[in-house]
Amino acid sequence: MKKRTKLLSVLTAGVMAVGVMCYGFAQWSTEITAGGTVSANGKWDIKIVDASLELSNSGAAAQDVTVTKTVNSHDDLGIDYYNNSIKPKTEMNAKIAELKAQGATINSSNAEVKKIKASVSYKGEEGTVTEVVGYYDTTDEADEARNARSSELKADGVQVYSSRRDAVWSYSINYTGAVPAAEVGGAVYTDTKADYADVNFSLPNAWANYKLTVANEGSVNAKLSDYTFDFTALDENVYEVSVPAFDKETLAPGEKCSFNIVVKVKDTDEELNADAASFSIVLNYAQDAVNEAPAAGHTHS
Repeated sequence: MKKRTKLLSVLTAGVMAVGVMCYGFAQWSTEITAGGTVSANGKWDIKIVDASLELSNSGAAAQDVTVTKTVNSHDDLGIDYYNNSIKPKTEMNAKIAELKAQGATINSSNAEVKKIKASVSYKGEEGTVTEVVGYYDTTDEADEARNARSSELKADGVQVYSSRRDAVWSYSINYTGAVPAAEVGGAVYTDTKADYADVNFSLPNAWANYKLTVANEGSVNAKLSDYTFDFTALDENVYEVSVPAFDKETLAPGEKCSFNIVVKVKDTDEELNADAASFSIVLNYAQDAVNEAPAAGHTHS
């Protein structure tokens, strides 16, 4: 009888001990997070921003250069829309004739009514007032606005004297013609091409200094991947050429690269008698090379 009671006591103590262990520890956990933000913003904009020609004080002369220009006329002539006796085309044709007389080549021309000016005249506190309602693409739009404003004034008891539509004429003439090299600094250029005035040398040691400036107006690096200076057409017995050396040139955003090339007549006792010959400069800019992206994965160590 006593033995059985003792065993039961031991069992109860064991159960209680296990219960204490169960409620004495919390569950372990750890939350690991990782995050990031990306954006894509890149602009490629490499361009020529300046080109000019400098000559020696004697023995070198720049010839006229060919320039393409646009003449624009945007004049409010203040004439009635229906008055056909005055046309901007008359003025345009006169300008075309003037340019042709100067040796210009007309590329294209047009004359048209760009906008119609609607106005309303009425009696105001200080006499007759002419109010411009607005400018419109078509006569219908101008009429609608003009009539609406006239009705509004009349509803307020204002005496409307007249309603008008005036033509706003504009024309443009694109032409190509020769201008003195000095007017454009000896060179004409676009974003990607520069043309220098023809130079005629008449004395030994005379020289021409060709200047060029390239700018990185984008937001990424631009690397000069390769370049070519081709002066093979110039007679090496007559001319000597000095060129800069480029080595892994990189233009950072906002940075400019200016360089110059000098063509000089050699010092000689011989009479100068060389045919006209051209040379070329080619610069090839490319984006920085990007190394290959790694593969996604995971490791244990």
